[in-house]
Amino acid sequence: MAKNEISFEDFLSGVSLDNLGFVQDMHEFLTKNDCGYKIEEAKSGFVFSCVFKKTKKVLFNYVFRKDKMLMRIYADNIGKYVDYLKTLPAEMVREIEKAPDCKRLIDPTKCNQRCPMGFTFELNGTLHQKCKYGCFLLEVKPETQAVLRGFIENELKERQKI
Repeated sequence: MAKNEISFEDFLSGVSLDNLGFVQDMHEFLTKNDCGYKIEEAKSGFVFSCVFKKTKKVLFNYVFRKDKMLMRIYADNIGKYVDYLKTLPAEMVREIEKAPDCKRLIDPTKCNQRCPMGFTFELNGTLHQKCKYGCFLLEVKPETQAVLRGFIENELKERQKI
């Protein structure tokens, strides 16, 4: 039995009014920049994955947790624009700092060998080795939208160079 395909409009029905314009603008921008998407159902709502078509790798996900929408950014090229982290609001920096460490980066024997390694970067003078899935899991809300878009633009720019 085939799964029902979830449309972008279905996904938008779960997005709060505060984030609706942002999500629509991002979708338009990313579509024009060689990105596609996949939407799946999860326990807490939809999971929207933005995929860079050239590499077929996920750029970010929108996920829902309780009453929040979060963006999980896969910042594979963070080392090339690490200075951007200095522009993040203090609240976002705290979220990144408290994200789980990458067990595989710290001691490869402590994690599944199929698990992709996380990210190594410096933030506020401290070296971080964070899990790929928890590191840049940031809340989407009016006060973070511009910063999140800038983050995505930086990562996309680096991926387009490949």
